Amino acid sequence: MLDKRGIQIISYLDELFIIRNDYTTCQKCLARHISLVRKLGFRVNLSKMKGPSPDIDVLGININSVVLSQWLLYRKQLEFIDLLGSFSKRKRATYQQLQSLAGKLGWACHVIRGDRICMCRVLHGMNFLCSLSDKHKLNGVFHADLRRWLSSMKHFNGKACCPSSPITNMHVDVCKQAEGMFCEGNWHYVNWERDWPEAKHIHINYKETIAAVAAALKWAPLWSNFNSIGLTQYPDLIQHRVYIQF
Repeated sequence: MLDKRGIQIISYLDELFIIRNDYTTCQKCLARHISLVRKLGFRVNLSKMKGPSPDIDVLGININSVVLSQWLLYRKQLEFIDLLGSFSKRKRATYQQLQSLAGKLGWACHVIRGDRICMCRVLHGMNFLCSLSDKHKLNGVFHADLRRWLSSMKHFNGKACCPSSPITNMHVDVCKQAEGMFCEGNWHYVNWERDWPEAKHIHINYKETIAAVAAALKWAPLWSNFNSIGLTQYPDLIQHRVYIQF
């Protein structure tokens, strides 16, 4: 529409993904979407359009609606292995380099099992840098996480789109005086001074970790039929939510 008025705007939209229950509905939604995009003044490159199909690639991830699975494509997997290999040789990295690595690994976490926790050092390293030109020293623990990623890329690639087992939830709240936990109608309370005096004076971050581990030790039998645990913590009145997938 703006084109007809002599106003030229250069903009680029990529990787628009449509999911519907059947082929016909998906085809209709795709046609409506193309029509809308054209009315808004964009041009559609039909040569790059794929589907509707039960098996499609999106940003390097293959999604199959027949077997209900998703995994990292082999070529993308090789790119990640090269990236991790190059970082393994580094002694230092800039903020932008760490940010780029975190973004790519964050996307790979959607299909690589259990490696979201190995991003902590990457994100933690960015917090120490004051400017984009500063460099963070990559220590042995950082490189150990990279080796874990390299191993997981080869052996733990792929997840189910629709988990066959349900997800349960666990809530944990900690303060200087005590901690409380709740899961599946069960609750547990600990007063640090009375029940665990050794932990009374340690930092609150350690207390939050202790509470989560204690809850896992206490309620692990309840989780035997679940494939994901939603852990909710409430530090400083801000809700933090983490999903632990088995």
